[in-house]
Amino acid sequence: MNVVGRAVSRQMDAGGPVKFILPAFPAKSPNPEKVLGHLPDMGEELALRSMDQMCRQIQRLYAPGGRILTCSDGRVFNDAVGIADRHVTAYQNGMRELLDRLGISSIDLWGLDEVYPGLSHRDMRATLMFNHGESPRRVREAVKQGGNALRMYQGITRFLFEDADRADSTVSNSALQRDCRRRAYEVSACRSTLSRAVPRRSDSTSPKTPAAINGSRRGTPSRSVPPADTSS
Repeated sequence: MNVVGRAVSRQMDAGGPVKFILPAFPAKSPNPEKVLGHLPDMGEELALRSMDQMCRQIQRLYAPGGRILTCSDGRVFNDAVGIADRHVTAYQNGMRELLDRLGISSIDLWGLDEVYPGLSHRDMRATLMFNHGESPRRVREAVKQGGNALRMYQGITRFLFEDADRADSTVSNSALQRDCRRRAYEVSACRSTLSRAVPRRSDSTSPKTPAAINGSRRGTPSRSVPPADTSS
């Protein structure tokens, strides 16, 4: 049995639902050429339905079923990727309204606002990074070693470039790439910090496995628009 299987078995032995933590639904891309706006749309609805279906499939085999906690890190790094705080707030509120409308109870939404209620958004990020964050210097050292740190850094750099590469941009590609590489270290330092703020929900030894929240569709809801169904 692999590490994920052992983790699932431990939860089943305890008699509770099989719980998953999924980093997802940060906010919509700031590039208007990639998304329709800053609010959740059919992409998020399809993803939530797919995730709920997985939990229901588990329930058919194991009565307590499954539960998914989505850990939104949009508030953690939105200032580094050019997304306004008000757009993150509107997106998170829209996700909760969408869950209510769909009547889905197997998915919980959670983010930085729940960690530090009452603080300003700027102070939330500063407090999180002070208590749990990695310095960009340490991230640079890890990236130089290669492996997962390098792959994550390269992926973040690519995402940043795609979001910034707009038709109305007046910055050269080379200057844009340099800026994205610089910002990617900051985003990389932010991405892994949120789960450390909730040790009872997650820890660094928990098994991790990829999950396709959009089923067979490519892309993520926050960075793309689902194609229209023209089959009928």
